[in-house]
Amino acid sequence: YGATAGTVSGTSNYTAASQDICPKNWHLPTGAANKSSSEFYKLFNSTSTGWIAANDYLTAFSAVAGGYYSNGSLYDTGYGFWWSATDNGATNRYLLGYNSSDGQFNGNNYYYRYFGYFVRCVMTPPTMQSVAVSDVAEGEEVSLDDERDGQTYTVKKINGQLWMTRNLAIGCNGSGSTYGSSVSSKSLTSSNSNVSSTWSTPTALLSTSANSSSTSGYITAAMQCSSTYGAWYNYAAATAGTITGSSNSTNATKDICPAGWRLPTGPNTTHGTDFNILVGNTSSSWQNPTTGLTAFSAVAGGNYRNGSLRDTGYGFWWSATADSNYTTHRYNLFYNSSNGQFYGTNNDYRYYGLFVRCVRTS
Repeated sequence: YGATAGTVSGTSNYTAASQDICPKNWHLPTGAANKSSSEFYKLFNSTSTGWIAANDYLTAFSAVAGGYYSNGSLYDTGYGFWWSATDNGATNRYLLGYNSSDGQFNGNNYYYRYFGYFVRCVMTPPTMQSVAVSDVAEGEEVSLDDERDGQTYTVKKINGQLWMTRNLAIGCNGSGSTYGSSVSSKSLTSSNSNVSSTWSTPTALLSTSANSSSTSGYITAAMQCSSTYGAWYNYAAATAGTITGSSNSTNATKDICPAGWRLPTGPNTTHGTDFNILVGNTSSSWQNPTTGLTAFSAVAGGNYRNGSLRDTGYGFWWSATADSNYTTHRYNLFYNSSNGQFYGTNNDYRYYGLFVRCVRTS
C-alpha cells in the first residue's frame, strides 16, 4: 500500500501496480525472474527460477541485507527484499530476495503485501514525447528516442527551451537517399496530436522525393533522406500536409514534430519568437555565434529544389511563421558555414526541401 502510493490495497487484488512512490520517470520493477519480459529477468540475465549466484548485474545492484517488517517486528536481517509491481495471487506480490551469507539472489520470491520491504526503482528512459523542459538542465544535451519510429535525437536546453540538435528524419530508414519501406507502417498520428488526421503514414503524403518543383511542391508533401544530414522536407511535408497551395499566409499550427514539440516561430527580429530566443537579440543582420547558436550544432547540408541539391555550404531550417508579403514563402533559419554566422529573417519558397529542427517550450 505504501509502495504503490495507496493504489494497490485490499486482501484480494490482482492489479499490477501502475502507480508508486518512485520519482518521476521511474517505477517499481516488474517480476518474476523467470519471465523474460520482466525487469527482474533483465537484471538477472537468466531464466532460472532458483537461487542465482551474483553476476556483474547483481553485483552492481549493491544489495543490502536489512530484513523485513511484519506485525511490528523486524525479521530475517541476513536477507534483503525488494518489492516488484507484479502480483502472485490476490494477497501476494513478487519481490527480489538477497541472501547475504552466500551473496546470491532469488527473483522468484513472493510474500504478503502487508509485509514491509524495501523499494528500488527502475528508470523508464524519457522519450522525445515524454521529456519535459524541466527534466533537462540549461546547456545540457541528452539523447532521446522518438516513440514513432525509434530514431534517436540529441536535444539541448538553450535559453530555457529544448531544441533538437540533430535534424528530424521521420519517414527515413536511417540510410540511403529515400525513405524506406521499413517505416511505411509507422503512424505519425498515434503519438502526435499535432498531426492532421489525413497523415496516416509517412508514405501516405511523401509520395515524391524532395526534388519537387513549384508545380507540385506547393501541394504534394515531399522529402529526401540522408544518413548524414537527416531529411529535407518541403513545407507541405513539414506541416503534415496542412499548409499547401502557392498562396498561403497561415502560420503553421500542425507539423511532423513529436508530440509536445513544434516547428519554431520566426523571424529573429520579432520579440518573443523562438528564433529571437535562440539568437538572443532582435538584430536583422548577420549574427556572430551566440551561446544559443553555437549550442544549436548547425550543419551545412544545402536545400533541394527543382531536382537538385544546392547551396551545400549553408544550412536551412523551416519555421512555423508565414511571410505576409510573400505567400509563396516561409521564414527559416539560415546558417553560413564559411563564417559561422546565422540569419533569422531568411525566407524561401515552400516547395524547397529544407531541414526541420523542432523546439519544446513546455
